[in-house]
Amino acid sequence: MGPYRRAQLTEAKRRSRAAAREAEAEGRPKPHAEAVREALADAALIILAVNGPGHEEIMRLVCAGFPATAGLPLQLRAKARSGRLRPRRLTPERLRVATNQDVSERSDPGS
Repeated sequence: MGPYRRAQLTEAKRRSRAAAREAEAEGRPKPHAEAVREALADAALIILAVNGPGHEEIMRLVCAGFPATAGLPLQLRAKARSGRLRPRRLTPERLRVATNQDVSERSDPGS
């Protein structure tokens, strides 16, 4: 790859990151790979913290991802429950807003 093409790609990535930061600041994040991974990780943390449906599968998969650290899933669950390990993207405020939107959409008499 030549220097001109490399400079083009660098500039395009810079613009893309700036647009993602701006969208995040406005409360409408772009679903790029990193953001989706964060949201999925946050969802798993929340499920672990409340022993929600699927928490055993999440713990099993964490064990598979870190086979040398047998107690890791239990440590993660304890930290999630105590609040020492908090979601980054799915904050309580965002969850409240999403829940209220879902409720208002369901109670819409026109549906």
